[in-house]
Amino acid sequence: MNLMALILPGQQNVAVYPESQTKFFATVVAAQISFDSDVSGHTIQLVLHQNGFEQVAPRMSADEALRLEATLASRVSSNTPSPGTEASLRRYIDSLEKGSPNYEKMAPGLAQTVHQQLPGILQYIRQCGSLKSITFERVGPNGTDEYDVVFEHGRADWFVGPLAPDGKVSERGFQPRT
Repeated sequence: MNLMALILPGQQNVAVYPESQTKFFATVVAAQISFDSDVSGHTIQLVLHQNGFEQVAPRMSADEALRLEATLASRVSSNTPSPGTEASLRRYIDSLEKGSPNYEKMAPGLAQTVHQQLPGILQYIRQCGSLKSITFERVGPNGTDEYDVVFEHGRADWFVGPLAPDGKVSERGFQPRT
């Protein structure tokens, strides 16, 4: 069963093995998947436990899952960015240039990761100098929007996941270009 692709579209197929009736684990990556139930015993969500974080996927109907899958496929094929990702990225880089990330605009898992990696992120931003341009390049296979970001003294590929209904970002990162 490929539960990883159900939670994280665009991921490679990964075999999972039962640990119990409600817990499964992978052997090629350090990850566990568990299912949570309500008081009646009905499964309400799946939780991916990986790298010290938990990613929750609430249960949805098959129709809703197919709709989301079709929406992602349409965004990828039309290469249409998710609304708000460029503005979110601009605000985030601006907050980094000021030395104080806008944690309130991040989902808890991303905020924790940024907090842990902040010294290195700020060092990189300081070395790059001021922001010059942000150009949308493509929608990645997992649904993140990928941008070419040019600074005064550097350049990087940034990715941003679609914004949640509350405007928060759960996925964002960068890879410096050499």
